[in-house]
Amino acid sequence: MANKILVNGANIQKLREEKKLTQAELGSKLGGIGSPKSARTIQRMENDSKYKCTKFMVEELAKVFEVPFEDLILNDKSTHEVSFIAIDEDTYREKLSPEELDKEIKKANYYNEQDSTQKVDETISNEIDESRKFIIDEHLLSEMREELYDNLDHFEVMQHGEPWIEKYRQFKFIPTSFSDITNAFDYKNDDEKLYDYQKLIEAERKLKYKWQDLNFPQEDQFVRPFISSNKDRLFKGLSKAHYYSIDSDVPTDEDSLGNVCQIIETIEKYFLAKVSIADELRFQFKMSSLIKQLEQNKMSIFSSTWESKKSGYGKDLKQKIFTEYHIRICIKKWENGRVWDLERYIDEKLEEFSSSFIRVEWRDLIESEYEDKEEFLERAKKIHGDTYDYSNSEYVDSKINIKINCKKHGTFEQMPEKHLSGFGCPTCQSDENEIKDNKSGEN
Repeated sequence: MANKILVNGANIQKLREEKKLTQAELGSKLGGIGSPKSARTIQRMENDSKYKCTKFMVEELAKVFEVPFEDLILNDKSTHEVSFIAIDEDTYREKLSPEELDKEIKKANYYNEQDSTQKVDETISNEIDESRKFIIDEHLLSEMREELYDNLDHFEVMQHGEPWIEKYRQFKFIPTSFSDITNAFDYKNDDEKLYDYQKLIEAERKLKYKWQDLNFPQEDQFVRPFISSNKDRLFKGLSKAHYYSIDSDVPTDEDSLGNVCQIIETIEKYFLAKVSIADELRFQFKMSSLIKQLEQNKMSIFSSTWESKKSGYGKDLKQKIFTEYHIRICIKKWENGRVWDLERYIDEKLEEFSSSFIRVEWRDLIESEYEDKEEFLERAKKIHGDTYDYSNSEYVDSKINIKINCKKHGTFEQMPEKHLSGFGCPTCQSDENEIKDNKSGEN
């Protein structure tokens, strides 16, 4: 975001009145910076003593009023911080050291670069193309919200800006012409209509450049709390899940309600008993059909799968490592602010649901041998640090003694599972107990 300059609101009001312009008329003349400004923006500019504008807006005002740039700004510290005028080396060379001069030149180059990026917006037309299509998602709305925070304080954004943003959510993910938006918004005048039209185009452009600059990650690079609507990923997660959780928005009509309930019931039945390969195929076919209906009702199903490990005893009474898979399923309306696009939903409360997942009783946890030697060594060093040497340890399983070398008392034998429970060299332990007894005897 380019730095801003504190403006002289009283002088702007005086010049506007001399030109016999209303606040709305002045705002409509500021189209050169991307879009006209509302009467409310001009009102704040004139009355708010701390109001700051971009250099480009001040330049546009200077053109309208036919006055020097300096007549519209206040000479405070902020204006010196944003010196957009190129450095005059002849003037400053005698006063500045080479390092200071180089710093000033770099700063001027930076702001010149800011100028060039901002001036892209000047190409936005003042003519509305009613047939122009927009595809609205939360990324686009986020850019529009940032623009609101540039011009309004937090209270005003929440009171006026958020309801404005909310209206756009009814069009999410559906290619929508601006004429459809016009019909839904019921604009009071052409200025409001043009303002929204240009804000949409401006947000599209900013988003495009942002994605290019940031190298926006692809779907499989997203991790929780983003969860995906990928159907194949959903089926794969369902096929191996040991625990599941389902969350849904409340539908707004009977058709959507029936569709959502049918999806939830189908998943719950799928988890009740082990299914054959043929039943699995029928399940996926039915779910695919239900998901299509869901999208027709402007809703999507999202899922996220992850694994966790825990120790325990297997059927052979040997200690094992158990792998268990959790799947989180969310059925959400497109207008939900956390549905960012058709692929991703932000489930901010994902971790809170981990304790309330439902167990798939018939599906056994995946078990593996409790430890191999490398796993044992890794865990032992986390517990005991460098106290012991395991170079002569021949690991078989968790219940067969191994040789462990105490650097103080030499070699001793101990079961791996006991060692990993915190037990160590018995001689060291005896010495510690003796010291404790002596201290208690002295007392």
